[in-house]
Amino acid sequence: MSLLSIMSTLTNGSTSTGSSAITATQARLAIAQAAKEKAAGNSADSATISASGLLAQANQADRAKEFGALAQETRAALDKQYASGKKDAEVNALSGRALASIVLNEGGKFSHEEQAAARSEMKARERDVLTSALSSGMSVATLASYGKTLAENYDAKSPEERRVLGYTPQTRLNAARMASTSSTSLFDQLD
Repeated sequence: MSLLSIMSTLTNGSTSTGSSAITATQARLAIAQAAKEKAAGNSADSATISASGLLAQANQADRAKEFGALAQETRAALDKQYASGKKDAEVNALSGRALASIVLNEGGKFSHEEQAAARSEMKARERDVLTSALSSGMSVATLASYGKTLAENYDAKSPEERRVLGYTPQTRLNAARMASTSSTSLFDQLD
C-alpha cells in the first residue's frame, strides 16, 4: 500500500484504529461525559471513571477474550441498552475488538444498523488519528511521525480489527517505511 493509498483510505475511513485513535476518541468521550455529568448535576466531588478510562479498560479486557464469547457479550450489552429504552445502539464505549465483532457479524447476531454504527465508530476513530497526526501541518516529519503511529496501531490491533480495517502485512511494512522517512520529497515515498 503506497502513501497515497494510505492517505486515500484514511480520508475514506477504512484503515487502522489503535492506541492513538483510542486516545483521540477517549478525549472526545471524556469531554462528552463531563458535559453530560454537568448537565445532570453530578457533584464534582464524587469519584468517577472517565469515559476514556472506561474505554481503555474495555480494550484491555477484550484482548484476552475468545472472539465468539466477546461477540456474545457485545450482543448482551446492546440488548441491555435496548431494554433500558434506547432506540439505537451506543457503540462509542465499546473496544475496537468488540466493534469488529459487530462489523464481522460471524454468528449473525447483529443487525445491519448495528453493523453500520460499529463501522462508523471505527472510521471515526481512524479519522481522529489522521486529524491528530496532521494537525501540526503537512511535512515530512509529520508523515514520518504518522507512519510510526500507524505501525504501532497495527501492532496493537487484534487480527479481527485488522481484517475489518483492511490491514495487511504490507500495510505494516509501508507504515514502517513511512516512519523511517528522511527524504524531503513525498514523491519518493509513493510506490
